Amino acid sequence: MPQACAALLAVPQGIAANASVSTDAMETKNTIATSNDAIPLAKKPFLVENGKTVAATPINQTYVRISLIGNETLSPPNSTEMIKTTDTGNEIIRLMPAGEIVHGQILMSTEDGSEKAIVSFTQVTQN
Repeated sequence: MPQACAALLAVPQGIAANASVSTDAMETKNTIATSNDAIPLAKKPFLVENGKTVAATPINQTYVRISLIGNETLSPPNSTEMIKTTDTGNEIIRLMPAGEIVHGQILMSTEDGSEKAIVSFTQVTQN
């Protein structure tokens, strides 16, 4: 089963976000929700991702390298257009007693290959 992720908004610094992750071998499902009522949420996600881990390589006791593939559907605001992409990426996970820090990059390409973008990200989780 592929990873499914729905993004409603970028969480500004200082806003608490909760993430729940369930793992079944190489497959994960991430759900992120904010706990601040002052932030207006979109009625539907602007990004839905379906992806999976294709390789997990331990570097040492603290670090793991992950390779991913997947596809996304983007729904730009104020538009009925849906943009479909294919993705490949890598991330390095730092395992810590209190949680994890993940740094990664994903190469997104439209289905016809006419447009490409590189997404760099950092994710911090707390146990």
